[in-house]
Amino acid sequence: EIIETEKIDLGNGKYKYQQILYPLQEKVSAPQISGTTPFADTTTVTIATSSSNAKIYYTDDGSEPDQHATLYSGPITLSASKTIKAIAIRGNVASAVSSKSFVKQ
Repeated sequence: EIIETEKIDLGNGKYKYQQILYPLQEKVSAPQISGTTPFADTTTVTIATSSSNAKIYYTDDGSEPDQHATLYSGPITLSASKTIKAIAIRGNVASAVSSKSFVKQ
């Protein structure tokens, strides 16, 4: 929490002080991307975050994910080499971007 003191001029050389309490923005944990790489035929990718109530969004084309990317709803099956990038978002707070490359051999 952050406490800020505000000085209010009441006129005639008199002042009033009030304290404002601001809650710290909660951090959102970056997603963990799991799956076997390299892989021969297909691999299953899972994405999770330890932050409760956070939504995970991901891309598989190398672009940076945001709230307009694909919403993660369950395991992803890859049959070609791809880089998965993911972000966790809760409210208007976003995590760092996680990235993992999966290589088909």
